[in-house]
Amino acid sequence: MFEFRVGESYAGLSALFGEGIRLASKFYVEDPETGSLLVRAGGVGREERGEALLLRWHGRPIGLEAHVTRRDDEHGAHSLATLSELGTSSFARLATGVPHLELTPEDATRALHVAAEAFVVYATHLGFYGPGIRVIDPLDPDRELSPADFGYGGITPEWWNNR
Repeated sequence: MFEFRVGESYAGLSALFGEGIRLASKFYVEDPETGSLLVRAGGVGREERGEALLLRWHGRPIGLEAHVTRRDDEHGAHSLATLSELGTSSFARLATGVPHLELTPEDATRALHVAAEAFVVYATHLGFYGPGIRVIDPLDPDRELSPADFGYGGITPEWWNNR
């Protein structure tokens, strides 16, 4: 399960992703059992709401993007993230120096599922998109996942508690 963390320094957190990676955030989530990490790499342009992200999966840094929209549906009013550009995010590459990475379709599916869990936990802890953020299931695009769908109880936004 992913846990919210605050790095000691930008350089220290960058080193966890590998040589040549630059980060401008010390907030991240980590799964201590698998060693997977997720950190915000930057924005995705002026017109869109979302994030360029950096995922460490099986020791490899992988850039990707989360595009976020507001929804009002059977789950109530909430933000919904769609993950994309796994291994090919130009925004992540520009912000962090992460090289593009080609994954097999099976590895891409597994990595995207890990990223979905990590992102919904990360975004909930930081509270940037309000309560109730959900993410499109990489295995079923018609399904939305919340932290509870990954086995998490209530998550208190850390950002607001540390001001």
